[in-house]
Amino acid sequence: MTPQILMVTFKKLFIIENKFQFPFCFQKHCRNKMHVCSNSLLTRPHRHDSTRSLVLLTILTTILLLIFSLVDYIGGDYKNAVRDGSTTSEEEYAEMLDFSSEALNLFRDLKSSDGDKAGIESNLVELRRKIENKSSVDEVESISKEIKDRLISAYGIITYPKSHPSFQVGKDLYERNCAQCHGVLGAGNGPLASNLTPPPTNFTDGGSAGGLSPFKVYNTMSFGIEGTAMPSFPKLSEDEKWNIAFYVPSLSFDQNASEEGKKILRATGVPGDINNLKDLATLSNQ
Repeated sequence: MTPQILMVTFKKLFIIENKFQFPFCFQKHCRNKMHVCSNSLLTRPHRHDSTRSLVLLTILTTILLLIFSLVDYIGGDYKNAVRDGSTTSEEEYAEMLDFSSEALNLFRDLKSSDGDKAGIESNLVELRRKIENKSSVDEVESISKEIKDRLISAYGIITYPKSHPSFQVGKDLYERNCAQCHGVLGAGNGPLASNLTPPPTNFTDGGSAGGLSPFKVYNTMSFGIEGTAMPSFPKLSEDEKWNIAFYVPSLSFDQNASEEGKKILRATGVPGDINNLKDLATLSNQ
């Protein structure tokens, strides 16, 4: 990566406010700052080039995570922009176009130094094309999932918390950090909501907030959403963000639905395929 590309990439990262972070864990960790494991973006730096290599590692890691976050967001929200080949929300559709372009541009920065380890270039191009053509929701969701699966496999991204979140802790953290905009009950009607454009997501609306997973909430809190009032939360720890992330999808269900769910669980038990954090973290509320 040339100094010119480094500067351009830095500018991109800082334009996306407060997003220069590490919201995911990696399965293989560096032994120390100067020796990067073989599964990382860089190999061991030369003695006289250590500072540059560490800066490059930070940039490349952040680019990778931003690509993942953007694709995850597209896969979950495209349904709010297009239906049956027609635009249902010009604002949402413009966001899909912007995010797909940004993901592709960030990938090209990543590729210039680290190649296409995950083999996603053609997928990103196809994702952009499908959005431009207003293809079906199923098609866009499918290719988004394929891109994410390839990134997880290639870079060992972990998409779930280290320990079980607490519902009560998540509720308390949500009320302190999110309710000002989203409302205590998640209806998007907090005291600051009337001044925000676009308005905060109404988590109680199964239509607009459908497809919400803990992982997506965690991602959004880590990076924020450019072009909206949704900020990142760099002062919250990973555990705190995960607690909120697992609490938020529960706002889609009223008391009656919750009680019905309890009855089903008591009668049948927890299905084996969702009886672990890895599966639950990526399971949507639909």
